[in-house]
Amino acid sequence: MKNYTRLVSTITIFLGVAVFLVPAVVNAADPISGLFTFISPAGGEKIVVGKTYDIQWKGPIKWIVSPRVIEYISDVKLILSCGDPLLGATNDTVIVKSTDNDGLYKWSVPKKMGLSDYCRIIIQDKKGKYYDVSPFFGIGMTPPPTLNVSCSVSPNPSTTNQAVTFASSVSGGTGSYSYSWSGACTGSSANCSNFFPTLGSYNALLAVISGSQSKSAICSVNVIAPIPSGTLTISKDSSSPVADIVIGNSTITLGVFRLAANNAENLDVDEINLSVTGGNAVNVYYLYNGTTLLGTIAGGTSPKFILSDGNLVIPSNSYIRVTVKAALMPVDGAVVQNGDIITASISTTDAVKAIGSSSGTQITSGIQTATASTMTIVKAKPVVTLAPGSPSGVLFPSTSEQLAIFNVSNQGADDVTFSSSESNLFVVQIFRSQNSNDGIPGNYVLKDESGTTLSTISVADSASSVTFTFVASQFTVAPGETRKLYVYGDTHEYTTQYDSIQLWLSDSADANISYSINSGTTIPAGTKIFRGNIYAGTLVRP
Repeated sequence: MKNYTRLVSTITIFLGVAVFLVPAVVNAADPISGLFTFISPAGGEKIVVGKTYDIQWKGPIKWIVSPRVIEYISDVKLILSCGDPLLGATNDTVIVKSTDNDGLYKWSVPKKMGLSDYCRIIIQDKKGKYYDVSPFFGIGMTPPPTLNVSCSVSPNPSTTNQAVTFASSVSGGTGSYSYSWSGACTGSSANCSNFFPTLGSYNALLAVISGSQSKSAICSVNVIAPIPSGTLTISKDSSSPVADIVIGNSTITLGVFRLAANNAENLDVDEINLSVTGGNAVNVYYLYNGTTLLGTIAGGTSPKFILSDGNLVIPSNSYIRVTVKAALMPVDGAVVQNGDIITASISTTDAVKAIGSSSGTQITSGIQTATASTMTIVKAKPVVTLAPGSPSGVLFPSTSEQLAIFNVSNQGADDVTFSSSESNLFVVQIFRSQNSNDGIPGNYVLKDESGTTLSTISVADSASSVTFTFVASQFTVAPGETRKLYVYGDTHEYTTQYDSIQLWLSDSADANISYSINSGTTIPAGTKIFRGNIYAGTLVRP
């Protein structure tokens, strides 16, 4: 660097409100300092290569040297000078040959710039007459991120002689790490494993070095006595649906299963394997814990649900319920046909697998069977209810007394039909109390809402039921439609006070009702369609 000499003698010049100290020119060839003042660098900074840095200064553009001499400093030159002041030698580099004397220059520090803790910036006017030098600052590389170190233990607590893993968690630094474990576990890898034969608390110290940084962390494990593993019991829950007729192309509940932990620790369920008869009629399976969806899987006969840790936990000495639902495929006559059945079960060996939350021991369901009810898949099904306005109250002796009215609704996408050609039946039960009879059978008649006779059956005085066979006419209910069945009976013998009669539909046997789907497949379903029994009103002689 050129040896600029700071001149001591000065002359005071007043320019407006600004006061400048002007070096007295001893020798016009010597440059004059003190005209410029650096704002930045201010001294002591560390400028990073590859970044942009503001060089700022103060200095006049118009300089009155004497009443008759005026200097104009419109542009300046900036020079970087680096070197240890104790050694004397410097390395000078021109930052910019000419820039406006406006007090600011944005300097893009080259990435290949030499690094030094002793750098200054020199500012000159273009003639080299005036100059100044900034305080010392440094030029260096971007420092690496702060090194962060922590560690964890799994399982914790652990049991005696159980494998324990001490795992590191490291970030920041240069990205290259040196590990050292000591104390309860020794090693030089990111993780360290050990086991402990006696009860107690054990500490492992992790030390990590990355570049010039080093950090350490301590993790502890509590070793306890082994916990009895107990057993895992599976069963069909009482809330699981009973056997039913279900509509294709709908989502149904196949079953609700109870998983019980008969032990002293929580069980974290990892896997549930199902066996589904007729599972090829399923498009998607859904597994729920209450209203929480645990997972989905494609249809088939052996769906397997893999659960994440903590997703399904059975409390110790308690139980949880899981619900299996299925989105059925439509009844197309090929893959799925009317009358196909579907049954879900948890029945294979070790179908349910779990891990003891404290012991870490795997516990399985062993050889157990929990089977849900069988569902029959159809394209349409009837729903039978007692119709509003069905008679009750006073009984009148007659050979054709109206005894009951039933609504028949169609749930599905095809016709529900009753006809003799398909051997369809509609069985009505009879409660009766009569004090006299002539021993001659009387007729019971089934009609539709238009008065068309569907079936006429001769019934003995002592008979407790009547089976209608639709010999006289077919009865058809279209999709989404509700129609009526009227039952008439011979009550001419009910003449004594308190003689009574009541009709009802029994769910004791599937044979109590059988229907066809569009005069095709016949479905016997009395236990399902008449579920809970359906009672008409009681008629009594006053």
